[in-house]
Amino acid sequence: MNYVMREIVVRIPEDIAKEIENLEKIDVSSVVNRFLIEKISELIRIKKILEKSELTEEKAKELAEEVNEALYKRYKKLYEENFK
Repeated sequence: MNYVMREIVVRIPEDIAKEIENLEKIDVSSVVNRFLIEKISELIRIKKILEKSELTEEKAKELAEEVNEALYKRYKKLYEENFK
């Protein structure tokens, strides 16, 4: 398979650039390329799942609130049992 490769420019903070310079024998281009492929593939999979989902945004928010409340109660109880 022949791939047409496009070039992109990635801007990174100066401190990260200095850390990369300190790493020996690392092909930054390959690392970034693999990272982008993995993340974009993940986003494509998520998009496909969401396209098939019947869950509305409102219902998702309700579920998130229920989960947050349950976790709050659980960790509050654990905290009270172990630290008070």
